[in-house]
Amino acid sequence: MGVKGLVRRLGQAAIDVLAEYGIAAQRRAGMPGVYVGGAKIAAVGLRIARGCSYHGLALNVAPDLEP
Repeated sequence: MGVKGLVRRLGQAAIDVLAEYGIAAQRRAGMPGVYVGGAKIAAVGLRIARGCSYHGLALNVAPDLEP
């Protein structure tokens, strides 16, 4: 499985968790992350460098947008 496949699986995990809370989320073709409506609710990333993998999933829950 390549990097894109792993990113897709991380995104699907977020979609599955959101579904447990009654939130219908989906991926967008060619764009990493998870979306609800037109808004990104989760960022997904994966990098492999020098034999180490760095991965993450950030879920936006009631973010405070004040500086």
